[in-house]
Amino acid sequence: MGQVARSRPQASEGQENRSQEALFGHPVGLYTLFFAEMWERFSYYGMRALLVFYMLKGFLGMNDGRAYSVYGAYTALVYATPFVGGMLADRLLGARRAVVWGGLLMAAGHAMMTVERAWAFYAALALLICGNGFFKPNISTIVAELYPPGDARRDGGFTLFYMGINLGAALSPLVCGYIGETYGWHYGFGLATLGMLTGVAVFVAPVRVTQVLIAAGALATSASLLFLQNNAYQLAVNAFVALSLAAAAAIAATALGRGGLPADVGRPPASASGRTAAPVAAGVAVALPLVALCVQRSGVAGAVLALFGGAALAFLLFEALRAERVERDRLFVALVLMFFSMLFWAFFEQAGSSINNFTDRNVDRALGAGALIPASTFQAANPIFILLFGLAFAALWSWLAGRRAEPSTPVKFALGLLQLGLGFGALWIGAQTADARGMVGVGWLLLGYLLHTTGELCVSPVGLSMVTRLSPARIVSTVMGGWFMATAFSQYLAGLIAQLTGVHSEDGAAQVVPEPNATVHLYGDVFGQIAVGAVVAALICFTLSPLLVRWMHAEAQESVR
Repeated sequence: MGQVARSRPQASEGQENRSQEALFGHPVGLYTLFFAEMWERFSYYGMRALLVFYMLKGFLGMNDGRAYSVYGAYTALVYATPFVGGMLADRLLGARRAVVWGGLLMAAGHAMMTVERAWAFYAALALLICGNGFFKPNISTIVAELYPPGDARRDGGFTLFYMGINLGAALSPLVCGYIGETYGWHYGFGLATLGMLTGVAVFVAPVRVTQVLIAAGALATSASLLFLQNNAYQLAVNAFVALSLAAAAAIAATALGRGGLPADVGRPPASASGRTAAPVAAGVAVALPLVALCVQRSGVAGAVLALFGGAALAFLLFEALRAERVERDRLFVALVLMFFSMLFWAFFEQAGSSINNFTDRNVDRALGAGALIPASTFQAANPIFILLFGLAFAALWSWLAGRRAEPSTPVKFALGLLQLGLGFGALWIGAQTADARGMVGVGWLLLGYLLHTTGELCVSPVGLSMVTRLSPARIVSTVMGGWFMATAFSQYLAGLIAQLTGVHSEDGAAQVVPEPNATVHLYGDVFGQIAVGAVVAALICFTLSPLLVRWMHAEAQESVR
């Protein structure tokens, strides 16, 4: 553990990784990555929980359509830039340095959100978008590097890593969202800044310092959760998340006692030796104002996505066509599943926009005596369900694998789409059974989130593992970037879908939100159409799965990484 980076043949990496110390069957370096990603997701989802509300209710005073347009462009570009970040890591920076660059850019973006100026708002979004491009694909690639080729533990490792993502996503609405809605937007954004800086520090600090940061951050956040609530229901939820954070911190500290992240993972490629990263820094400086413009004008963002998406698809098709048959077939599988992933996330990501406003306007959140659960708090439902069921799903896949009954990756994708459709069906039923005021019982919202979560557990961690398993070693970060590029299209589509539920007003006029009974069926009708679309996509994916399984060539030995 903690070996000094040195020059060696790439083929020996798997052998070296097999000798790592382990805890609960996984390399101890995974737990460092768990907490680095947890704090990064804390910052990102803290931002997401507040962003639409901030644009509608803050100094910008946008209407629904404008807010959804900016939100869609922002989230789309957040997932588009990882394609570029993955290529730069593969060819010049290395995954490790790219993660640090990304974290610092995102911390600067969160800090700038505290400035009440329109230019600062769009500049902050641009910093977050560019930073995510460096961070997101490359930390996932480092997770894959911890496991030798063909290691059956990889899917389980990605599921544990995914639980780190969702622990951060659960914390952020309960902390950033609650504080932002209750005490002021800028306090919420400030906490997101601290979360991001903590994530970077965990990633780069020496092992002993990392242990202190993990313990101190977990203790402070867990204690604060017990006070950031105004009713017994929130206290119960917050206490569960606090205990989960404390348990994760204890496990991570134990793992770090056996060694940290190996020094040689995520290193720059040998071809980059002696080359400066100054051109990359200059490129980021040029890109920031252009990205800010794209966020302001969603049509420009759509054109940029089409350009980059077409280029990414052409590049991956070129790589597939020039590869030998097994690599070619596997890349085709990755591309097909990227398409189904795009559909999944286009529907799923209504959570931060239309479902968020549906919760604010049409879900009965009253607890009596004037108490009201903040709408942003419900953004924690999905990640909390993942914490509850993530390990159960990982155990289920292992149990089925031991009996040669585990569903293939394409079948898991189809199951995910089916459950997503059922979740939107629950929201549709809730809208149809609303009371005379147009208010929907909170149980329908939670059932919808539960089904979305079980669907997500069949798609997202499995998809990350699939990309690293099926990609040729020479372009693994690039293909990971392509995976996120598909997600970028889904985010843009999600913004367009959300606009179908928007309350319209004249340009420049203050938006007046109608009474709940005038909006409930507007949301319900769109959610019902999404349910039908998701179920149809699931049936198509089920039909294609036998062909895709053959193309995965499970019998062939994985490429050595």
